[in-house]
Amino acid sequence: MMQARARRSNREGDKMRIVCPKGKIDVHARIKDASITNMKPIATLVACLSFATLLPAAGDPPVDFVKQIKPILADRCVECHNSETLLGELNLQTRALAFGKRKAGPVIVPKHADKSMLYLVLTLPPKDKKAMPATGHRIPKDEANLIRQWITEGADWPEGKDGAITPQHKKSGK
Repeated sequence: MMQARARRSNREGDKMRIVCPKGKIDVHARIKDASITNMKPIATLVACLSFATLLPAAGDPPVDFVKQIKPILADRCVECHNSETLLGELNLQTRALAFGKRKAGPVIVPKHADKSMLYLVLTLPPKDKKAMPATGHRIPKDEANLIRQWITEGADWPEGKDGAITPQHKKSGK
């Protein structure tokens, strides 16, 4: 169970410190209102847990492009965003092409998922005309979150064979 402790003070202007286990989070806040000093332990725990959700769990391995991201892109994105169809000026077949300059701006901004169109279009409401994928089933939230984590970690995309994605042209039911 996660525990948090806070050093309390009754004087305005004093600092309050919230420390979570193993020193992962250490938040300092200046007291502007003396009522903050009456925080109940549960409120302190909630604050600590809120900050903890923003950090990757210690010991979690980084997202592996080849094993985790490449299959998603191959199955759900490269079918339309390749050198033949080039929808939206976007080709996701290689790192160089995916990170290339576009009139509409960058698709992947390493360490900034909130500025990366690759992630943002996956989170739009399904009826939004920019929501992706444009056809077929939506990418499940866990896979979209995996893409978010990958981008936040720096969007490591290997060069060469490991980083190349070939469109898997789906057979029609004819």
